Amino acid sequence: MSSRYFIEKCSNLIYNLLVGEGNAKQRLKKCEIDLMFVMHIDLPNEFEKQRIQILKRLCRHEPIISDGKVKIDSFTQTILHMRNSTASKIIADIYNLFQNVKSYQEMKTSVQQAHLRKPGRTM
Repeated sequence: MSSRYFIEKCSNLIYNLLVGEGNAKQRLKKCEIDLMFVMHIDLPNEFEKQRIQILKRLCRHEPIISDGKVKIDSFTQTILHMRNSTASKIIADIYNLFQNVKSYQEMKTSVQQAHLRKPGRTM
């Protein structure tokens, strides 16, 4: 998958994280499925460290397991123990990752278009 795919899938997620109902913790929890999907999309290596750091912060606490079954998953357990200010910082990190990938894709596209417009270049 590409950075273009990440941008497409992340756009709605970003909107919901930034202006959705509830506080930052509630918005993260409400967006859990989309968030985990988007955060597992392959990105160029330049963004791997940033992506992994966000995932680690979202799943910092161990899940609660009883009788061999997960009762509370790692993400939910982390959100339960998180301050709202920490959730806001994580949302800002997700937004920054989105903007960085978007800028990277725009630069990559403009370089490709400039290369195609070179004089003497045939398609």
